[in-house]
Amino acid sequence: MDIDDLIRMGLMSGSNVEDDCESKDSNIEKTDSEDELYVEDNSEDMFGMSIDDEALDDTMSIYDDPDDMLDSDELTAEGFHNKAMNHAKRGEKKAAFMVCEEGLRRFPNSIDLVADAIKFASDIGEDKAADKYHKLLVERFPKNQWKWRQFTYLIDYLIEKSGDDNEIKSIISDYHTFMPTEEKAGVAESEYYEKIGNHSKAKEALEKYIEKSFHAPQCAAKLITIYMEEGEFEKAKKISQYYEIASNEIQPSANYSIHLYENALIENALLRKKEYLGEEVTVDEYIVIKNMFEQLLKVPQIVMLFSSDIKEKITGLDMVIKKMGEE
Repeated sequence: MDIDDLIRMGLMSGSNVEDDCESKDSNIEKTDSEDELYVEDNSEDMFGMSIDDEALDDTMSIYDDPDDMLDSDELTAEGFHNKAMNHAKRGEKKAAFMVCEEGLRRFPNSIDLVADAIKFASDIGEDKAADKYHKLLVERFPKNQWKWRQFTYLIDYLIEKSGDDNEIKSIISDYHTFMPTEEKAGVAESEYYEKIGNHSKAKEALEKYIEKSFHAPQCAAKLITIYMEEGEFEKAKKISQYYEIASNEIQPSANYSIHLYENALIENALLRKKEYLGEEVTVDEYIVIKNMFEQLLKVPQIVMLFSSDIKEKITGLDMVIKKMGEE
């Protein structure tokens, strides 16, 4: 079944832009909480491993005692994981890493805390620590225990530090093998090829995943951007229609506000291209596009990001509409 079949089966129509955006974006924050769910490991060190009791970074000063990190009923692997994520959402990456290390001292077999430690150590430039946890994850935990967090965080770290290509390719392959329905595998593969400058393979990775899956909004969002950058607006519109189907979920994993903005840009570009090619264009078609941009100004999430550009587009469309009305 190809994308056209998917579009015919599920494409939404006639929805109100403002209502759709509010309903879908209101759930985006919940996605993180869903992803943060963690099944706690037993505190016993099943692998016989130990985590070095090294000095914590300077952010330790925000806690007089490690026990102050969490309430007594939250002193679990999941509790430390959630606390680290809360710090990260506030931009406190060093504190997030500190909490991960303290959590691993207490729960050294927590695979989620190991993945978190890789991410936050890398984010704050603690490459030695990130590499330590990278080796710990690979050597101690079989791949069939890994979830999206382990694969994605490790691949991100290896890409960022320009790690061994063979290792990255092997982990991406395992990602597809052990999590065949996880679209983040397609995103990770695309980002790897983008990093090494192979743009055609980066695009191909996203296209292949979309062709095989009904549900790949993150892949679609990235592919729309690529097509737009290449001037392939017809292809971008087709994937934008697919995105409407793929993002039709309780807890969207991609940003619907950005999609609405990009969709208006695509329609505007296609209309301009039509006129450039000498095809007949009516003033009503320009009015429709102008209305699309005006609707976007009613959505706070979009205004915050793209207000200036949207107003410029509206001004430009007003000029075209006025000129066509005078002819």
